[in-house]
Amino acid sequence: MSAEHALVRAEIGAPAKVVYDLLTDLQTWPWLFPWILHTERLTGDGNEDVVRYWGVTADETIRTWVSSRRFDPSALRMDFTQQGAVGEVTRLSGSWTFADLPGGGTQVESDHEFEVGVGVPSEKVAAMFAGRGEVQLARLRECAENQTDVERRTLSFVDTLFVAADSGTVFDLLEDAAAWSGRLAGVRRSDVVREEADVRFVELAAASGESRSARLSLAKQRKIVWKQLVPAEGIELHTGCWQCVPTPEGTVVVASQLAILAPSGEPVERARRRARRDLTGEGIGFLTEVKKFAES
Repeated sequence: MSAEHALVRAEIGAPAKVVYDLLTDLQTWPWLFPWILHTERLTGDGNEDVVRYWGVTADETIRTWVSSRRFDPSALRMDFTQQGAVGEVTRLSGSWTFADLPGGGTQVESDHEFEVGVGVPSEKVAAMFAGRGEVQLARLRECAENQTDVERRTLSFVDTLFVAADSGTVFDLLEDAAAWSGRLAGVRRSDVVREEADVRFVELAAASGESRSARLSLAKQRKIVWKQLVPAEGIELHTGCWQCVPTPEGTVVVASQLAILAPSGEPVERARRRARRDLTGEGIGFLTEVKKFAES
C-alpha cells in the first residue's frame, strides 16, 4: 500500500529557532501539549534519540508510543519515525520544518506520512492527523508568541524529604493510591477509577481539596509521574514527579512540581510566592503523612 500524507502549515510570530527549540525540547511537551502525560528519552546522543510518549485521550484512556527523532539544527528540521503499528496506523513517519519569515516570524510545516491496514479508510486517518497537527500548531503558536509571559507564570521547583524506610516500601506506598484514605490522615477519599498501561486515574479528596489526576508508575526507576487533569483554581497546568532515591539509612523522596499560573489581576510575583507556598505546603504535608506511615 502506498503512503499517504497529512500536511499542515502555520505562521507563528516568533523566531524560527525559538519555535524549533520549543518543539524539540522534551521537557516542554507536558505543558506545550496538555494531553501529554509524560515523555521518557530511552536513548539519545544529541543528533537523534528514541522517546516513549504517554498521552491521555479525550475519554481518559492512555495512548503510548515510541518514536525515533533525528535533528538538523542548522536546517531547523526534525524528522521522526514511529516504532511499530498503533491502532489503524501500520507505519508512521514525518517531519517538522521551521523557516524564518521576513519580520521575524516562522513558517512551520508538519508532515505526517502514514500507511493504514487493509480496509481502513485513509481519508479518515489523514483527517485525524491533519486535525491533530492543527491543534499542535495552535498550541505551538500560543506558547511561542507568549513565551515571556508563560515563563513569568511558570513555577518549577523541587522539595525533598527523608524517610527511614527502604525505597521499595516508600514507592509501593506512593503507588497504591487506592489505600491512601485508610493510611494517610489527610486523605478523606482516594479512588482509582481506571487503571491501564501502568497509569492510574485517581480521584482524591484531601484537606487541600478535591482533584483528579493521571499517575504513571515507572517501577524500575522508583518514580511516579502525575498530572492534574483538572487543575485547581488559578492554575492552568500542574504536573509533578516523586522519585524514591535509596540511601544507606532509608529513602530520600525527591518531589518536583511544575505549575503554570492562570492570568489574573494579581501581580505575578505575588501570585508566584503564594502558589509556591501553597503547593510546597500541600506536597510536603502529603509526604509527611507518607513518612509517618512508612516509619510506623
